[in-house]
Amino acid sequence: MELTILILQQAGTANEPISAIPAAIDTKTSLLLGLWCSAGEEVFKNELQALKSAIDKYGDEFAYLVAGISVGSEDLYRISPTGIKNKENPGAEPLVIAGYIQRVRDTIANTALAGAQVGHVDTWTAWVNSSNQAVIDACDWIGVDAYPYFQETQVNTISNSKSLFNAAFSATKAAVSGKPVWVTETGFPVSGKTVGQAIPSVSNSKTYWDEVGCPLFGNTNVWWYTLVDAAPATPNPSFGIIPSVLTNVPLFDISCKNVDA
Repeated sequence: MELTILILQQAGTANEPISAIPAAIDTKTSLLLGLWCSAGEEVFKNELQALKSAIDKYGDEFAYLVAGISVGSEDLYRISPTGIKNKENPGAEPLVIAGYIQRVRDTIANTALAGAQVGHVDTWTAWVNSSNQAVIDACDWIGVDAYPYFQETQVNTISNSKSLFNAAFSATKAAVSGKPVWVTETGFPVSGKTVGQAIPSVSNSKTYWDEVGCPLFGNTNVWWYTLVDAAPATPNPSFGIIPSVLTNVPLFDISCKNVDA
């Protein structure tokens, strides 16, 4: 089964579950569900209502596809000095996220999703920060987002990207008390601006896929960033491994054949 990250709440509604769920059911696509934590209490209440509605509406067919539930995404990073500098806020405090995780557990108790594993997604720099221990303690699994491309204060050439990723992944695992670590975002851009010594290109994206992705696939849960990254205009940088004109032919060979994993 394919793995897809799915934000539960349908855009343009207060608390309706996203309309992509029936498509996932039809195609038997595994889902990592996401609830938004950085917009305050009222918005989170709506997220919980969308989760309840999805369970009520789609039941076991939906629950069978759920690989896990992420309560928040990079909320701890957003309140870090780097996140504030990059104007990524508002974010959410550790105890707030831990409380949200418990409320999700309460919401799914005695439902078709009662057995779902609940975690949180954040940058590796957030997980190695001991002030965020409350979130680690609350999680069943840890989701790490790691992008050597953005690590401009280090030697982030494509030739060093595998080393940077592995260091971030290892540091996360060492910091989270034995909790399973899932790679919830990583990738290398096919086009766009140079950051530090990281130069986007199709060939460098292919190298990153082969050297970082292929050894992970089949050994841990991985959500690659991203399949398509152009709607309607190509962003800068662009991480999509499928070109902007939708096709089933990727920009490079993703088979992992003849790759030393």
